[in-house]
Amino acid sequence: MLDCSGTPGGWSVSGFDRDHFAEHQVNTVFEGIKPPFEGIEAHIRSCTQMGIQRHICADADNHRCRRDNFVYRQNDVTFTSPSYRIARYYLEHMTFRERALRRPQSLWLRKALFQIHLWTGIAIGLYVVVSSVSGSAIVFRNELYKSLWPGPKIVAISGPRLSRDGLKRAVRQAWPHYSVTYIWESKRKDEATEVWIEHDGEAKPKTVGRLVDPFTGRDLGPSRPVSIGVLAWLSNLHTDLLAGNTGRKVNGVLAILVIVLSITGFLVWWPGTGRVRRSLTIDFRSNWKRLNWDLHSVIGFWMFAFVFIWGVTGVFLVFPKPFQIVVNHFSPLQLYGLQSSLEAPAQAPAANNNDITAQIVPVADQNSAPPVRRRRRPPRGSNGDVFLRWFYYLHFGNFGDWESKAAWVLLGLAPPFLFVTGALMWWNRVLSREARTSRRQRSLVAGEERAASKLARVAS
Repeated sequence: MLDCSGTPGGWSVSGFDRDHFAEHQVNTVFEGIKPPFEGIEAHIRSCTQMGIQRHICADADNHRCRRDNFVYRQNDVTFTSPSYRIARYYLEHMTFRERALRRPQSLWLRKALFQIHLWTGIAIGLYVVVSSVSGSAIVFRNELYKSLWPGPKIVAISGPRLSRDGLKRAVRQAWPHYSVTYIWESKRKDEATEVWIEHDGEAKPKTVGRLVDPFTGRDLGPSRPVSIGVLAWLSNLHTDLLAGNTGRKVNGVLAILVIVLSITGFLVWWPGTGRVRRSLTIDFRSNWKRLNWDLHSVIGFWMFAFVFIWGVTGVFLVFPKPFQIVVNHFSPLQLYGLQSSLEAPAQAPAANNNDITAQIVPVADQNSAPPVRRRRRPPRGSNGDVFLRWFYYLHFGNFGDWESKAAWVLLGLAPPFLFVTGALMWWNRVLSREARTSRRQRSLVAGEERAASKLARVAS
């Protein structure tokens, strides 16, 4: 071992012999650290005369770096600094702003944000996968509904049409444990009638649609194809998590955690000034662990704005009232306003501001002539209404043509990819390390047991 300990902050090098030192190029690197006095610079120059490559490890994510000592390994050579306290002196005397901009890895706040990001991702990872995949699947739901809908079911006219009671009796015979809740009368005589039925004895029965021959009462099958049923199921999964109003509220709470996940991910990503370009590139020649890290870091950075927008708009779709109150303060809402904020009719009693009630407003006299139908322009509303309308556009991607929707489908599949890469990083850092430690401990215990058994046999 050779050392350069004659001056403050001496370096020691192990792994090479003396004759091999001169073959290496001198390269002194103090990343993110500006020496406050010239003594250390003079010491560096005196040490570099030996032709040794010296580094201070600035990558806190490198598993070879130690928190209390600067260690850099390159080509099986270990460079250590016995005077690492000098470097720590520089860090300790940097302001919070300087450390946040230049060396964020040294801040306890960054470590806390990393833990929040890690465990939030583990907690809602499966939710992110389900919500993202189902959301991408239903982006084109309106277009799919139109293309998959087979059209009206045509039947042969075989006599007079059955009355409503006759249809109910026919459906009751075909479905004895179901009750008819609604009958959709067809406009055409040769078109099948759609009937909604619900199972008896259930607190929250599921509505089932069936097609019935209006002349014979014969059941003609489900009112919608299986493909449209699958789309409706995916829409229910994405919106209500298949749990009705309770599932929708849970969906809104989990969307808040998605916002937390995106913000903490962006703050943890910040590498410090001078290293941004490296953090925006992917090195496909590196080993798979480093490649996995680059993919998670780079894709997470470019997806930050989209995930944040989807989280905020998702919260709005579940809990719109806080957003409406804030927006209404700056621009009075006309289309998306709360009912309590609208002026109540004169004959109605004053309602509580916290109550949101529906009001029936007469729009025409019963004896008046039917109005002439005209093509209505879509209501624009106030600037606040336009602002909230864009929440729907940005969440579902229907602000443009099919190109924007296709982009939303592809971008919606990125969060599951981030979950997979993040889970692999967690496995490499935590689970695999613990597994190796436990295997090492078990092997040591097994070796001690074998040695004890051999000593026992020798003693006997």
